Amino acid sequence: MLSEEKSSHHGSVHYNNLIFLARQYYLVNNISNVTLILEEIESKPIPKNEHFLIIKAEFLFDKKDYINAAHYCHETLNLNPYFLGAHLLLCNIYL
Repeated sequence: MLSEEKSSHHGSVHYNNLIFLARQYYLVNNISNVTLILEEIESKPIPKNEHFLIIKAEFLFDKKDYINAAHYCHETLNLNPYFLGAHLLLCNIYL
């Protein structure tokens, strides 16, 4: 049981580190690394949090994939209806 808890904790730390790295790469416009990190996160059978979902939405928005960007914004808002970034991105998509 203890080893499962450690493994679970390690997995969440790794996931949070990937989210942090994706944000950092996104801020410096290193899209190739953002793509790799998003693909790695998507390949894992774990629930995605609102931070991953909004990064994915922004990534798709920048690629002019507005339909899927809106989908990820809605997913973000399903998890956290007060997530301002998702509301603002939806405004940009719908305007």
